[in-house]
Amino acid sequence: MAGDPGGTTTGSSGSWELLCKVTDEELKKTKIPILFAAVTGSGEAILTGSSRPRLQVWRLGEGEVTHAGTLKANAAPSCIECGDQNHVAVATQNGQIFLYDLREPQRPSLSLPSTMAEATAVCFPNDVHLVAGGCSGKLCVWDLRQPVVEREISPFLDLNGSKEENGEAPSAPSKRRREEGFRDSTFSTRISSLCVSHDRELLACGRDSGYVGLLRLSTFSWVTADVQAHMRGTVRSLSFDWRSRFLLSGGDDQNVCLMDAGHWSSLSRKPCVERFLAHKRRVTSLKVSPDVRDQLVVSTSWDGLVKLWDYRTQRLLNTFDEHDQCGVYSTAFAPVDGRFFVTTGGDAKLCLFARKN
Repeated sequence: MAGDPGGTTTGSSGSWELLCKVTDEELKKTKIPILFAAVTGSGEAILTGSSRPRLQVWRLGEGEVTHAGTLKANAAPSCIECGDQNHVAVATQNGQIFLYDLREPQRPSLSLPSTMAEATAVCFPNDVHLVAGGCSGKLCVWDLRQPVVEREISPFLDLNGSKEENGEAPSAPSKRRREEGFRDSTFSTRISSLCVSHDRELLACGRDSGYVGLLRLSTFSWVTADVQAHMRGTVRSLSFDWRSRFLLSGGDDQNVCLMDAGHWSSLSRKPCVERFLAHKRRVTSLKVSPDVRDQLVVSTSWDGLVKLWDYRTQRLLNTFDEHDQCGVYSTAFAPVDGRFFVTTGGDAKLCLFARKN
């Protein structure tokens, strides 16, 4: 593993800077990208994953990142997520889900029983539950105290003024929708992204169809039918603001979308969707800063750029091009105070950004 400082910034505000970047030399030699990044709840470690059956653990020092170990898996990860403090959930491409405790890295990981072929997104809604979504479109909820599958939640979609609930199939599309070129595949229920609000009351669910759903965690029930956020392609990433009011999404249509999840939940009415073109290629990930002083969202893209936006005004604040003109695949903030964020890309590099003093 090698590190190098540096970086350039453009934009109307220079409030953030690149502190350092490190390279996974093994991945670089074989031209394998770093696909995933997650920051532990303590903010002391970063995990990265690729198409290899292992995770790399990185420790944060004073303005630097150092390699601290490797977690082995029996298959390549399909997603990773950090819970409170030092717990990590990893879903693998062979359909298994593992829990790791970074305080005991030598201890074998805990394998969760699963009824889905492959989990494509996982998240921790609270200290005792884990939620995963996969190709079937259903959500699976585990009670980690057992651990057992507590419940499965079917999708709730409104494709034709009708509802799909409790596993019932939606009705056939209307004549008007058939004439508009409706295709069942357009409305794939496959889950592509999940996100929990900071107040732990709502779970957002993105799908391959471009639709976004909102679930009340107190009852594990959908607020309304799903909302079409992205007009084409997959919802790649979701993130709530620190007040748990606004929900942002990034997708294949190159847009960042903004929805008022607070009104959506309280009024049980579908929200209006604000969209702005953020990148020249698909948006691969986005994260809203948890810092209460900010209205800041970071977006990454296949176009090789990392962008910082004021999501309320849709004003571009910074643009970074640190990933050697390779696609950028993931980003993650320090979970509590947002004092830093990281990005990973096709150049097998992990970049660390922080607010300027």
